[in-house]
Amino acid sequence: MPVPADAPVFLLGTGCQKGGTAWLHGYLSSSAETDLGFMKEYHVWDRLDLAEDRPGLKRMVKRGREALDALAEGGRGGDVRALRQAAFMLEPESYFDYFASLVGPGRARLTGDLTPAYGGLGERRLAFVRDGVEARGLQMRVLMSLRDPVERIWSAVRMMQMRQPSRYPGGSADWVRKLYADEQVESRTRYDRTLAAARAVLPDDRVHVVLYETLFEPASLEALTAGLGLAPIEPDTETRPNETPRTAETLPDELVAQVAQHYRDVYDHVDRDFPHLDVRRRWASARFL
Repeated sequence: MPVPADAPVFLLGTGCQKGGTAWLHGYLSSSAETDLGFMKEYHVWDRLDLAEDRPGLKRMVKRGREALDALAEGGRGGDVRALRQAAFMLEPESYFDYFASLVGPGRARLTGDLTPAYGGLGERRLAFVRDGVEARGLQMRVLMSLRDPVERIWSAVRMMQMRQPSRYPGGSADWVRKLYADEQVESRTRYDRTLAAARAVLPDDRVHVVLYETLFEPASLEALTAGLGLAPIEPDTETRPNETPRTAETLPDELVAQVAQHYRDVYDHVDRDFPHLDVRRRWASARFL
């Protein structure tokens, strides 16, 4: 039975990493019509499906064990959220039940899970999530923020260097050159694959795409909230959580061109299917294509 068009919304965020998703989470959460639950990134489906996210699964299991150990010793410390994440993975139906409990009459209109790593999920997993959501009378929608691929990778590299300086010493340009074609970096930058998978399991009008470069402009935000069926939300454009600071270093043109050429399919796909985003003008690296 089709889900009514006015049914509550479950919003699955599929990235991109370093595309303003933390800001988007805060922006949407500030609406009285929204309840995104107890955390921003639930990391359920990526840690079940994607090999590159298995280390995160191990860390979550470790935190869950520590919480159980604390409980066994009569305490109540530990990361209880890790236990809830583990429960979602062990019994996926509980994931859908949880989000369904947040919406409905007298509650929120929109809920969701904005985990950038979901950009690597395939069509089969997205269809599984859709079916679980719709079985509870919710309509599933996908939200993806797109950023100039070269800028996204460069920002991610600087974040890695900031968090693990001993592992990633030296200049950021050297690491961009080493990592831009890495499998994990690719999975977070191949927007064309993510969008194709989403549009294979959902109607086009339930796949919402915003551009990081214009994200904080009123027109962009008004279009997003209207598309999601929400009343306008007053944005806080002064706060940018998780923004990676820029340094004095720049990327040489030959490297920018090399990375852009590698991801040419991404530029072509977005330009063809979402011409209103005007990425050939908005993405500075597109000048090399």
